[in-house]
Amino acid sequence: MYLTRNRNSTYYTRIYIPLSLQKNGFPKEIRFSLGTTNRYQAIDRNLIVSLEARRAIKTISKSDTPEIFKERLSAIVETIRKQNFTSAASGRVTRARKPKVTKAKHNPDFKTTNKDLLNAFVHTKRSEGIKNRSIQQLESRVSHYLSQLGMSALKATPRDAMEYRDNLLNEGRSRKTNVEYLAAVKQFYHWLCLRGECKVSPFERIKLAVRKQAPHQDRPRWSREQLLKLFRHKKFTHPYDKDFANQSMQTITEDFWIPLVLLHTGARIGEICQLRTNDVYEKGGLWVLSINDDGDDMSLKTPSSLRLIPVHPYLIERGFIRYCLARKKTGSEQLFDLKPIGVDKDWGKQFARRFERALTESGFIGKNRPTLHSFRHTFIDELQQKGIPENVVAELVGHTKKGITYGRYGKSMCVNQLYKALIAIELDLGMLGKL
Repeated sequence: MYLTRNRNSTYYTRIYIPLSLQKNGFPKEIRFSLGTTNRYQAIDRNLIVSLEARRAIKTISKSDTPEIFKERLSAIVETIRKQNFTSAASGRVTRARKPKVTKAKHNPDFKTTNKDLLNAFVHTKRSEGIKNRSIQQLESRVSHYLSQLGMSALKATPRDAMEYRDNLLNEGRSRKTNVEYLAAVKQFYHWLCLRGECKVSPFERIKLAVRKQAPHQDRPRWSREQLLKLFRHKKFTHPYDKDFANQSMQTITEDFWIPLVLLHTGARIGEICQLRTNDVYEKGGLWVLSINDDGDDMSLKTPSSLRLIPVHPYLIERGFIRYCLARKKTGSEQLFDLKPIGVDKDWGKQFARRFERALTESGFIGKNRPTLHSFRHTFIDELQQKGIPENVVAELVGHTKKGITYGRYGKSMCVNQLYKALIAIELDLGMLGKL
């Protein structure tokens, strides 16, 4: 249960339906308007709505249809709205939000509400220069915990922490997402301990069960068969097909080149989409891509992300450098006609939406299908299979080098060394068209 905004900036609560119910025809999620454009007010209202929604979900019987449940939940939310988000039909929400009000007279330390603590926590994170998207995720995940707690966060015990952990496991998310939720709450309590609000975190010893699969299995790569299937799409075999007559030449060109560049560089989506024409040049007789944050609204994930990536000969043979030079000749500053979107200035979001459509059209359906980011995993895995040393792969993809020797004392490798590793990537993509 988390927050989202529509195009008019009105906040909505998104109520996630457990996977066990989805299998019986229930929707993946249900949305309700919180009737406000103020984020802090929305967070407060979300706590109330999500608590009642959880109670409603727990009361679903085998005879309930998705339609009956949604009508019942809509009635509950409507009652909350009529009462100005102060209580619900059950009469229990107010007590859950303010369980210690009467004791505040005897203990002044309890004047601070969960909302106050969360707001202060978020303020601290903003002052640390953390990206807005990361802050929103922290805020949403900690809010999720507080909405289930029903008491002051300062009074929570390890038993409460275990109950929350068990709830996470039963809500149908992936293990990776559950780890992130738990990490956010642990971070919140670490901050509370540093402030002296509590002595020990109730989550100090709380962990998820040992994973059933290796970490790399959480990150799907493109198989050889999947790559052939994708690149049989007309966007790659017949980019000038009449089916794309309503698209601009630039859009057709971007749809062709960006996936190929991602696959042959291992770069992050935003790193490629934010490239400028001046970021493609020759160095030591090799064409390179300069991954940097020198331009307006450009950003890098970590300091290690700043790097040069040699251009793979496959891209050169297909005409990528020719495209780059032609683009520069027109006076265009950006290599692609893409704009950063949102508060976080996400350069890859616009293209990712277009690629999602191409995936569906190619027959890739379901949440476990490979994605744009999977090109990065494919690149890394291919180099690993070829026996390329990890420190070389880290240099190419912008990872922090492990170990004190390479991490602290190792210098950036020359592009010729990187090129020798890069050309180990040899992928059969079928017969692609020409631009």
